Amino acid sequence: MKQLEEGKIMDIQGNKSLVIASIGDITADLPQGNDMAGVKRHGATRGCRTCNATKDSWTANNLDLLLISRYKHLADKQFEEISAAPTITRRKEIATEHGLRLQPPILDYLRWERHLQSPQDVYHATAGKVLRLLKMTIESFTLEGKSAFLANWKTFEYPRTWHKLPNPISHIDSFMMFLKHHHFKQSELTKLQHRMGISRNDSATNLWIRCWSVVARTMVTVFKGSFTEDDYVGLRECLDNERKLLSQMFEEFECLPNLHINFHLILHAKNYATLLNTSVGTKEMIHRIFKNIVPRTNLKDVSLDLLRRYNTLFALRYLMDGGTDFRSSKSSSGFMSISQHLKRLMSDWFIAKDKKVNVMNDGNEDVNEVYSPVSYISNILLKKHIKRKDVNLSLLTNFRAELALAYEDLEKYIISNNQPSFFEYASFVYIKESSEAIRYALHIGDVVSIDTDEFGEGLATVQGIFCHRSDQNFAFIIIDWFESTSLAKLDCPIYKLQTGRSRRKIFPISVVNAVNRVHFIHNCNDGECIGGNHDFRNKTYIRNMYYFNTV
Repeated sequence: MKQLEEGKIMDIQGNKSLVIASIGDITADLPQGNDMAGVKRHGATRGCRTCNATKDSWTANNLDLLLISRYKHLADKQFEEISAAPTITRRKEIATEHGLRLQPPILDYLRWERHLQSPQDVYHATAGKVLRLLKMTIESFTLEGKSAFLANWKTFEYPRTWHKLPNPISHIDSFMMFLKHHHFKQSELTKLQHRMGISRNDSATNLWIRCWSVVARTMVTVFKGSFTEDDYVGLRECLDNERKLLSQMFEEFECLPNLHINFHLILHAKNYATLLNTSVGTKEMIHRIFKNIVPRTNLKDVSLDLLRRYNTLFALRYLMDGGTDFRSSKSSSGFMSISQHLKRLMSDWFIAKDKKVNVMNDGNEDVNEVYSPVSYISNILLKKHIKRKDVNLSLLTNFRAELALAYEDLEKYIISNNQPSFFEYASFVYIKESSEAIRYALHIGDVVSIDTDEFGEGLATVQGIFCHRSDQNFAFIIIDWFESTSLAKLDCPIYKLQTGRSRRKIFPISVVNAVNRVHFIHNCNDGECIGGNHDFRNKTYIRNMYYFNTV
């Protein structure tokens, strides 16, 4: 990296190029991140690597961040003061006073700003907060409350793209709609009433639910893939509301490091565009690989094996970097005789660009490929044919008239009398404006975002998928529109499925621009829906505003 800072000639696709690079950001959770920034760990009096706040004021409302932030030029002077101290005892005293380690971090040999380029990891910070709140909530339940929680968890409606029930840590608010005051231990309600200055049990319960709502909305915001100026304002409001409410309601959240980080996440988001750019998603993917290995090891202790893998990787990196380390007086020549092919592989850039998207067949022979009338959708496959006798007759109401309108969308004004063929699901490749190719799998019952010239953008649920032959085979969908109401539940808007035919239902599949991007939950009323079996005469649905991806 030091060589790249000065510039290095590299062979890139046959051309000699000068490559200049420097370190970007170093993201880690609290202990390791503080080590790399040269700051004492978070148990110290001043254990934040971004500011000098003392740990007894980490969640206070009166922090002046501009005044107490850590600045590199000031920290450099403090490290010099530590180094110049005459005794080790005095050095430790000065280091404790400033919340710094005895020596600057190894990364100071590079060009970097140790406090701005070592952002806190939003992934672990958020998971830590929610895990603590989850444990507190479950411990506050009575036996009846725990049973009700499990019953709601098991029957929760989750998107088809999830392969299993979602972790309640990351989607907890969806499970909290069932809560009543008799689900809580009276001692816990009394403690909360005393702390918040309220007198009614139902008020305490509503406040607990409100807390989960605020936490869930904050999680949705911090894990957004992009931000506008208004989004940054919303992020700050969410972070402040969460910090104030949690520290006010629960003693366990007062001066919590993971909650103090809320002060700094808005800075990291603006410095790096989003918080996803500074989270440890790659690290978590490595952990997931290791966890997948464990079930195939006959339950042996794999800690040593995984440690060997890490050590081997670090050793290879060390040798390939020339075996130099400013902290060591020795250098390694172990890879001086490396083969030329391997040396070239490790020194050059190998960038392959393949725009062709491979759509794999799932092995089912009942597959129909149809024509795409637009350039941004390709490889349309319809799978699992539905026999005509099994087609829901309600889908055929006003079918010919609406199919004619759908063909007009394709600028085709004459249609044949061929019978439609219905299918259970479809897959196609959608090319975004950024040229990114996404493969969508569309099933009956999925929620889609569609964009039509006649009705604009909207949300709908897919009721049918079929193809019809004119001069070519074309794919169409039959939908029910979601219509917004003025009602809300847990800060989530309530929608209803269209009941009349004020808007047509048949469209070309090309109107779909996103699949399962939003999540709806049936708005069950007491006594209507039992054990996950919904009464669909009730056509109202809650849009789950707490639906998001963390990695």
